[in-house]
Amino acid sequence: MRTVELRIPDLPDSVWIVEDALAALDLEAEGIDRGRIWTCAEVDRVVQARLAPAEARAVALAKLVLDGAVDAVLPSTRQPQGDDPFPLAGVLGEASRADEPPAR
Repeated sequence: MRTVELRIPDLPDSVWIVEDALAALDLEAEGIDRGRIWTCAEVDRVVQARLAPAEARAVALAKLVLDGAVDAVLPSTRQPQGDDPFPLAGVLGEASRADEPPAR
């Protein structure tokens, strides 16, 4: 997978999408804060939680500001109305622990 830099409205900095934690470590070594780096597993956790757009932006902003990682996102208990507003849920498949760096 390629490393992708995205500019997202409402976020002060671009974010990077990488395959796994090893790729994230490579970007960190280049001076990019971990809060700006999303692994595919982190993205999948947010998608699988079926967050509303405002909720997803809040998670992204918290990750960015706190320079953190997304370990878990609890699914919403609310039921969507009408057509599924989250058509990408399930497309990325099940989240794996591939974003964890190997033990040293």
